[in-house]
Amino acid sequence: MNELWQCRICRSIVTRDQIDGVCKTCTNHTCNHCKRICDKCQEICCMFHIESKIVMRNQQPFVHRLCWVCKEVW
Repeated sequence: MNELWQCRICRSIVTRDQIDGVCKTCTNHTCNHCKRICDKCQEICCMFHIESKIVMRNQQPFVHRLCWVCKEVW
């Protein structure tokens, strides 16, 4: 039987194998519900430490999901 855990970030109830990443900003463990990947540096971030930036490409909006560090550099 799998143990149930509560995610520290999003407070979801998940099994132990669904906690699979560490946020590079706050160093909390993320579950598969709140884990996000930065499009530029490909690091794992939690849902609170990633932001979206919308840019126009060929007259179409394109969304970049960037961590706080990459958003400042952009």
